[in-house]
Amino acid sequence: MITSETAQQIVARTMEILPYNINVIRPDGTIIGSGNASRIGTIHEAARVVREKGTVVEITKEEEGLWEGAVQGINLPAFQNGALAAVIGITGPPDDVRSFGRLVVMTAEMMMEQAVLLREMQVDERMREETALQLIDPDQTAGRTAERLKQLNIELVGKRTVVCFADPEPEQVKQAVQPMLYEDELLCLRQGRLLLIVRAESDREITIRFRSVSSSQAAAGPPVGLNELPKAAELAWTAASLPEQNERFLLYRDVDLEVLLYQSGRQDMNVPPWPLDHELTETLKAYIFQNGRLQDTARVLHIHRNTLQYRLGRIRDISGRDPRQLKELLYLYAAMLRSRHEL
Repeated sequence: MITSETAQQIVARTMEILPYNINVIRPDGTIIGSGNASRIGTIHEAARVVREKGTVVEITKEEEGLWEGAVQGINLPAFQNGALAAVIGITGPPDDVRSFGRLVVMTAEMMMEQAVLLREMQVDERMREETALQLIDPDQTAGRTAERLKQLNIELVGKRTVVCFADPEPEQVKQAVQPMLYEDELLCLRQGRLLLIVRAESDREITIRFRSVSSSQAAAGPPVGLNELPKAAELAWTAASLPEQNERFLLYRDVDLEVLLYQSGRQDMNVPPWPLDHELTETLKAYIFQNGRLQDTARVLHIHRNTLQYRLGRIRDISGRDPRQLKELLYLYAAMLRSRHEL
């Protein structure tokens, strides 16, 4: 059945090019769209006759009083899939408006068809999103998910990757990424984040595809089979949640240690509050990212090596952990990740 929204869109589109009022009427005679707002919701008797006879009904000025809720004009049937979907009324002397009738009906039928296709696409999109949510939900049964995939005519063969975008505007990212997806790739919104289930391409290919979609941090989980998608989604989510890294688009295999430490830091561990100020924290981060190489760390921080040694000593004195010792450096990194999570 034609909706009031579609009816009013038909009115707006046709009245842009015609100097006459247009009415869109349901087959039961109710006007649901009109250039004259006062007529919406009223009954148009001539439309009922159009429904009964399936023909055009013309009303002259002299005949207006013979029809309930009608004024001079022509009333034409508009069909959809061979059935009467609406009656289109054009107000005006029949001799003046008759030549526009077929054009207006064609426009109305085309717009009704577009509205149906749009609704079908929206239903399909919702089903695809619900299926993606099921695929990454560890509590969903494989049988139910398989049935959904069959309904959508999607066959997930080979390994898949989950990509998580930690962007504060997930709807915008969704609009940007949708045209980039293959037919057998899915997306969904969960807890304010956009997640994709995509083909497990090479690291280079998946980075090129998605690194420019968002200005915020994003991460791709490991390539997995269908039953492992919930775990892959969890890992991609955690990787995208890490404190800011050197790269905006992260691959899980490049930050697997950080993810492990970050997940541990989210548990109830006996880790004291983070004691270092911003300067020493940035120094520690640079030292870690440069793999403990003093010269490279000093270079990226734009400081002398002696200054770096002094700062590392300050980190040791304040935290009680020496970053130049591997085990204590790992402890500092875990503590830093936890403190950044809680801020």
